Amino acid sequence: MELLKFGLALGDAEQLVRGIFDGQYGLLLGAGFSMSAKDRLGRHLPSGPGLGKELNNLLHLGFAEEDARNLSVVYEEAVSEQETEDRTVKYLRERFVGVTPTWHASVLKFPWSRIWTLNIDDIFERTRHETGMFKPIAVTWTDNLAPPLIANQQVQIVHLHGRASTLPASAKSLVFAIRDYAKALRGQGDWHSEFWSKWVQTPFLTIGARLVEEVDLAGAVHTGSKARQATGFPSIAIIKDLSALDKRRLNRGGVVAIDADAEEFFSALIVDVENYKSSYEEMTRSPMLAGIIARFNQQFELLGDSRSAGRRSHDYYGGDEPLWADITSELDGERSVTLIAERKLKGAGATGGSGAVLFSGMPGAGRSTALLRLGRNFISLGYRVFRFRETERPDVDATVAWLKANPKTLLLFDNAADFSGSIREIMVGCKKNGVQCLLAVAERSRRSAILQVDLGEFLIEEFDIGPAVRIDALAIAQKRRGAARMGDATGWSDQQFWKYIERDCAGDLFMGLSGLEKARGFYGRLDREWSTMTRGMKDSHVSAMKAVTTVNRFGYSLPISVVLDIAGVSSVNEICVYDESDDEVVVLDSRGYRFRHRMFAEHVFKAHLSPSDKYDLSLRVAKSLAPLVSSASMRRRTYPVLILRQLMDKDGVMAVSSTVDRARKWYAELERHFDWNGRFWDQRALLESDARFHDRAYSYAKKSVLVHRHAFSLNTLGRVRLKASVDDAVQNEVAWDYFLEGEAYLHESVAHAQGFGDLHEHPFMTIFTYLVEYSDRLSFDDPRMLLLDQIRVKWMREVKRLDVRTSGVLDKMSAAQEKMLRSMVRPVGQM
Repeated sequence: MELLKFGLALGDAEQLVRGIFDGQYGLLLGAGFSMSAKDRLGRHLPSGPGLGKELNNLLHLGFAEEDARNLSVVYEEAVSEQETEDRTVKYLRERFVGVTPTWHASVLKFPWSRIWTLNIDDIFERTRHETGMFKPIAVTWTDNLAPPLIANQQVQIVHLHGRASTLPASAKSLVFAIRDYAKALRGQGDWHSEFWSKWVQTPFLTIGARLVEEVDLAGAVHTGSKARQATGFPSIAIIKDLSALDKRRLNRGGVVAIDADAEEFFSALIVDVENYKSSYEEMTRSPMLAGIIARFNQQFELLGDSRSAGRRSHDYYGGDEPLWADITSELDGERSVTLIAERKLKGAGATGGSGAVLFSGMPGAGRSTALLRLGRNFISLGYRVFRFRETERPDVDATVAWLKANPKTLLLFDNAADFSGSIREIMVGCKKNGVQCLLAVAERSRRSAILQVDLGEFLIEEFDIGPAVRIDALAIAQKRRGAARMGDATGWSDQQFWKYIERDCAGDLFMGLSGLEKARGFYGRLDREWSTMTRGMKDSHVSAMKAVTTVNRFGYSLPISVVLDIAGVSSVNEICVYDESDDEVVVLDSRGYRFRHRMFAEHVFKAHLSPSDKYDLSLRVAKSLAPLVSSASMRRRTYPVLILRQLMDKDGVMAVSSTVDRARKWYAELERHFDWNGRFWDQRALLESDARFHDRAYSYAKKSVLVHRHAFSLNTLGRVRLKASVDDAVQNEVAWDYFLEGEAYLHESVAHAQGFGDLHEHPFMTIFTYLVEYSDRLSFDDPRMLLLDQIRVKWMREVKRLDVRTSGVLDKMSAAQEKMLRSMVRPVGQM
């Protein structure tokens, strides 16, 4: 590899090339990156200290030569008076607008997740666009936060200090002075918060930035990066004439430091990426753009057939959540449902057809293991198998394009309910384009209904992984015997083992197997491990670990930046996640910190968090995530959005609040952070509606529709009005008006959903539910009873017209019909 000549380790070079090709890397640029470019007068662009000296000389500020190298201090003085501020703005435009690039276009040949720059020049806007390059889309730190654009063959250039080309008569949009940094970092939904959250957790390639000259980079190095541990991809900094001190500081911050010229490094990088591309079979035979491929690879992980290593302390037999390495190492015992699912899905693939199988079950039932085992079996059939990374809503267009070019592919989705609508869109898109699409999805039983609805005609079969059957239990016992991991069951016969699982554990394999090697019960073991881990920890660090449970109980990891915030530390090296046993309690994955099994997090949340812990920490997590979400990220369902959707759910808020008043205070605490967020007002409305504060519920629901008028907000508004209509405290005439108003909003919800091709069952479930309840208010001979039945008939016709087939809707519709027929008959005693 060409990159090895710069002293980069082979493993790091290979991961860098692969990660860049897959769109995993962010690029961070300092002043050194632009210094070979020239301004309109032919002068090379200055470094940060160089610009400080130029402004000092131009404006006669009076700084000593050495002091003038401090740009933040010089700039603050330069804009302190109107006259010097005007001259500063003019000079910055002369120096940094209309620059002439040299080698810089080569940067745009790669699918960066984003390009973050500390420079204010327009070097990328001035770069001549060539075929295959990514189009630069410049944004500044004052713009609204927006998700990346890589699939459109575009790349965001995020100017963390502002852009000279947007300067008006003042320099307020630039960030150079100390006070400007403080202002920028206090913003909500802002780019600086987004940068820090990415820096600590995802890989970066840094070019042309020096620790002594770049305040941002110095801060980033102090904070540190866990990218290698979280993702497997190292963060790397390329700095010319790198000092030994800077190298030590970068390495301590989790960044690999390389002394090299940026232009030479990129020339070598281009060669190595092209070589990797040529060996990548999908690329050589596929007409897809690099952005589409990178976008697909950003969201889906290729599962190989090799025995990749897991964490050193990972223990599948000890109850840890399964890793791919567990499956390729044949640690699992094959379940009968997996074999049936394989046969059925394979049958669909053999005929060029499409379809999906669904694994459902209670916590610990083995859904994830079954999903991965199915993937392993399909690899042996010659399929390429990809697992969805669960970081945001899947990109439908990129996924359909991939499957069109690579039909012999199987996609795996775990915790799939969060992405149910998008999974359906993928299958519909494939059907429209004549593309084969094979999927396997897994979800807990209580959330599987939405998948049944959305997969609809594409669902081949749902496999409920319930209590173990004998053949499965004995297959697992055979695997554990081979590994000498039977614990208390060592020496047992098959009959004894099956009796233990069937009778003592009620068929619960997870609980039975987890308790074999450690006495005093499964939950007692969890209690001891939690106690061991937290012993000697600072209270703030224990709070951070407790905060992990508030989201991990839903299946999410807590982003590193949030853990830092709650622990009250400024460096990732200060996070104390350790214990004295061989078992890690909390582990780090590509999305953040989580417990080694979701059931562990659920138990700690229930048993070791006080009511005030649950309330306060859920609130703190929501506040910490607030700067990472925006209207655009809500539409993309980014990872912070997914977490917040669960935390804001009114049932969840009531569960941690104990009273309606405390739940109100929970939402009130977040109002300044989420006033713009429709779901926030949705959930507040439902809380008040359930508490029978109908006027307040109506106002909040109207606010939600005002913020974002869509099918779900309209459904909430309709539900709130219908809920009020069946409250006995509401007068009959007013209640009837409420009912008609609510029904109208539901009708609009359906129309809106149709217009966007996103029809859901909610308005149908809502109207039939409240038709039944409202009929209880009326006597059999009330004229409104006939009107009510006419509404029922109208909605029944809508169900048939729109071909709504979900069992929930059909059951509600039948119940409404039966109830209305009974309600319209004169009671026997009145005949």
